[in-house]
Formats: sequence, structure tokens, C-alpha cells
Amino acid sequence: MKKIYFLFIAFLGLSLATYAQPGVCMVTVDDSSKHNIIVYDKSQFSIADSFILWRETNTAGVYARIMAQDKNALSQFMDMDTAADPNVKLNRYKLQIYDAVGGYSQLGPYHTVLYCLQNVTTYAWNLYDIEGVGTGQVNKYMLLRDDNGLNQWHAIDSMTNTTQNAVDPIAASFPNGLWRLTTKWAISCSSSMRQDGHNETQAQFVKSKSNITNNKVSGINPLKASWVNLYPNPAADKVVLRLNFPLAQKSTLKLYNALGGEVKEIVLPAGKDELEINVSELPKGMYVAEFTNASVKINKRLAVQ
Repeated sequence: MKKIYFLFIAFLGLSLATYAQPGVCMVTVDDSSKHNIIVYDKSQFSIADSFILWRETNTAGVYARIMAQDKNALSQFMDMDTAADPNVKLNRYKLQIYDAVGGYSQLGPYHTVLYCLQNVTTYAWNLYDIEGVGTGQVNKYMLLRDDNGLNQWHAIDSMTNTTQNAVDPIAASFPNGLWRLTTKWAISCSSSMRQDGHNETQAQFVKSKSNITNNKVSGINPLKASWVNLYPNPAADKVVLRLNFPLAQKSTLKLYNALGGEVKEIVLPAGKDELEINVSELPKGMYVAEFTNASVKINKRLAVQ
């Protein structure tokens, strides 16, 4: 009996791996544009004891655990952490399940929330991206306007699923106006609670929303220095330039030595959010990294050792 018992445990442990990787169903932004909402589908994971959510840190590809919810809890989570402010940065989330017998599953594929920047009458955004699937799940992007900031939204433009910018030529006519992006796709996510052994639908999400932008600021929403990351810092051979949002315009990073002389210039193409830079040929010391494009100029210090 002892041998059979252990074989049974091993079988149950392996059963966790036979399930598809637990995936986030949709990431969206709440109506007030203050928090991200992550919706997941737990109906296919009957063996799950709890669901665990991970959010990418400022280091690309590194995720931190932010919550664990019981299998009976509503299958959605509002990320209240100020570090995940949807108006400040693009965020990625992954889901994991825990089974009391089989242990922890691998992390599922990430979902990338929509993030919109406004530059006077132009609106630019990242493509909603699912790891391993890409951006093709979205059929169209819709640019919405709330003319007077009264939560009365209407579509003013419709773009293909590869478009990352749009123009509202009469934006200046709405001094109290608000703008945001939504997706138009075939995905429908139902958050549910498990009651009496069954998943009962509590809410349905049929589109992903971006953060809200407005006309309160002249020009592009100002980038904060923390949005541009250089790591590792100090660096020995290579340093990675990472943006929290892939800009819709070409940007340049210049390195200056302690005497103010330019020693390197690197171009970051539009739509990219990461670039690896070789600094192995530079003398050891302190440098100023100047990040610029048509809208912003940010200086950061970089140590080469």
C-alpha cells in the first residue's frame, strides 16, 4: 500500500503539469484610471488550491509575486500598488497556480496592459501583447473621447491591430476632455467565484482599456527619470537601456565623459523599449547618459568599472 500511495501522489503531482500553463485572461485599467485589473479563468484548473499573480519589476524579465488568492475567491485582482500606477508605466503580469499535492506550476505567459501617451493632438500606445502569442489577438484599437470629463465616452477613431498612434485634430476644442484606448477583439473574460463546487460568473470583461489622458498638460505627458532605466549600474561590459513604454518616435542615448565629451551615441528605434549597449571599450569612470527625442530630455549617471 505504501508504494501505491507514493505512485498515486506522483501521478497527482504530474497532473498539474499536464494542464496548459495558467494564463491571465485579460489585463485592463479601471474606469478611474488608477489601477490595473487582472482577470483570470480558473474553470479549467479544478485541482488548483490557489492562484498567484506576478508583476514584472523594473528589470526586464524579472517578476515579483504580488498576490495569492484562494480558489474560491473572485477570479480578478485590482493591483493597488502605487508602483503599478497605469498612468506612469507599462505593466506585465503572469499567473501561477498552486496545487496542495503537485506544488507550484510554472508561470504562465505575460499579458501587457495598454499604455497611452498624449502629445497635444497625437496619441501613441503600445500594442497589447501576450507572451508566445504576440499582438494579433486584438482586431482593432478604438480611440475614445469623453468630451467634458463626465464619463460619457464615444469612439472617435478606429485603427488596425498594428497601428500605434492616432490623431484627434480637434482635441484643443475640449479643454476638459479625456481620452483613452480600448481593444476590440473576440476575447471575453468572465471572472467567477467557486460556490458549491461550481464556478458562478460574477462579471464579464469584453475589452481592455488603457489609462486616461487629458489636456491639462501642454505637450507630451512628462516622462519621469525613473521611466528610463540603465542596468546594471555600475556596468562592466554591457548596459541595457530599458523604457517603461515603447515610444512611437525615434530616441537617442548619448554618453558623455567627466569632461563633457561625447563618447558614444546609440539610436533607439520607434516602437522598441530595450537596447543593449557595449561599454567594454570605455575607460572606467563616471558618465552622463543623455536620453532625448522630440519631446523629452533626461539625464542619468552611469558608472563604468
